[in-house]
Formats: sequence, structure tokens, C-alpha cells
Amino acid sequence: MAQFIRPTSDATNGWASGGFGDIDETPFSDSDFAYSNDKPATEVLEVHLGDPTDPAVSTGHIVRYRWATVDGGVLSGSGTAVTQDYVLFQSTTAVTGLTANQHTTNSATFSAASFTLSGAEADAITDYTDLRIRCTATGGGGSPTDRRGAAWSFAEMEMPDAPSTDRMARISGFEFEVASADRQAQVSGFEFEVASADRQAQISGFELEIPIFDRQARISGFELETPIFDRQARISGFELETDDAPRAARISAFELETPVSDRQARISGFELELPAAAGGSPDQNQVAQQVSSDVARDCTRVLPHY
Repeated sequence: MAQFIRPTSDATNGWASGGFGDIDETPFSDSDFAYSNDKPATEVLEVHLGDPTDPAVSTGHIVRYRWATVDGGVLSGSGTAVTQDYVLFQSTTAVTGLTANQHTTNSATFSAASFTLSGAEADAITDYTDLRIRCTATGGGGSPTDRRGAAWSFAEMEMPDAPSTDRMARISGFEFEVASADRQAQVSGFEFEVASADRQAQISGFELEIPIFDRQARISGFELETPIFDRQARISGFELETDDAPRAARISAFELETPVSDRQARISGFELELPAAAGGSPDQNQVAQQVSSDVARDCTRVLPHY
């Protein structure tokens, strides 16, 4: 999709007849138009454009217009040539080249013309609420019967839509690694965030890994948070794992919390595992089972009455 802005008022009007109201139609109409005097001595018609939202990109900025020449306000393709320069301005500063969009021939019919802003030109726009299109007419002199003027019947500017306000996403990540002869450490993490008008979600995680000679340890964790108007939810968890030749152990934990205006819930728990296949003795497994049983009793699920 795109935004289209058209003339809303005159900024400067030194022409013989007409103004922004003659070049703002959509679709265009050549039946009414603004025109300069014959043999214009640098006559300017500059119009304010509507107020778009900054598209936050430097592509797709297009200015369109329709031009012709006149003899005393009547379309004419003969006589001395009139020079017409069409320029996009922000306030009093030219965004495009002063002579980049120039017409130096006469035409008895309106011709469509356009120019596309470069990335640098689009980036130079800092205030989209003060854009203007200026036409400067000069020349068209000679004998009285050969004198001609400029005519302008339509103008608009197109640009991409503004970024959506109901969805935004951000992904970020990091990694830190220290490798040395007797120890190694690696820390990595990520974050994914979606912020929108009616919902927000954030997922973050991390991992710390230390592989050293006869023992290895890894700690990982995550958190998912969704703060939404009348309800909030947070799920967090971590895991510690040690892969060792004679023994292996794993501790994991999680928590789910939903603090809401009229209700609250919290579920938490953890688990300790000592697999026999990895070297756990029957006694060790008995201890693991006892710990897991104790953990099960300690897990809490709180639902306050309301």
C-alpha cells in the first residue's frame, strides 16, 4: 500500500491565474489549471502538500504532475519556448535538483511527468508535514505574438505506507566465548520481542556452557512474558546439566505466573534426575527418587479465591 498527498494550499503564487485548487483533483482533470503570464520573468507557483506519516524508508517516493504551455491562458504549442522547472521542497530547502525536472518545449496538450527521489533525497526529508512542490516558469519571450506561458493541471506525491503500529518485532542475540588451554566458557543468549497495540510478547533465553576435561556443565534458561491489558502471563525456566564420565545429573525448574486483576495463579516445580545408565548406583537412584518425591510435595499451585 501507499500514501498519496496532494496540494492543500498555496505557499507562493505569482502566476496570472489559478492555484492549488486547480491542480489537486483525483483523478486528474485538465479542464481547470493554473497558468503563468506570457513571457514570465521567473514566476513561481509553490503549493503545500498534505501531511503524510513518515514511511521510515527511503524508497518509493514519487512526484507526479501534468504540464503544458499557454498563449494568454489558452493552450498553445507554438511560439517561443517556456522553461518550466518542477522541484520538491521541504520548507525553503530544495529536496530535488533545481533543474533536474525541467521542460523546455511548448505543448498544446497536458503531458504527464514524474520523478522518483533517490535514497539520499528521501533521507534528506526530516519533516513530512512541510513538503511542497514548486514550479518556476521563465522565458517565452520574443515578439508579442510569440510570447507564451506555463500551465499546470495536476500534482501529487506517492510514498510507502507508514510502518504498521499494531505489529512490531525485534530479534536480538549475543554470544560470548572464552577459549583457553585449561578452561572454556561460552555464554549465548537471544531475545525476541513483538510489541503491538493489543498484545505484547517477549521470549528471552540464555545458555552458559563450560566443557572442561573430565566434567561438563551447561546452564540454560528461558522466559516467555505476555503482558496484555487485562491479563499477564510469565513462563520461566532453567536447566542445569552435567555430563560426566562416572555420573550424570540434571536439575530443571519452571514457573508459570499469571497475575490478573481478578485472579492470580502460580505453578512452580523442579526436577532432579540421576540416570542409572550414566553411572548412578542403586543408592544414588534411591536418593534421586526420594528428592523427586520431596519436590513433588513442595511444588505449589496457588489460586487465590476471588
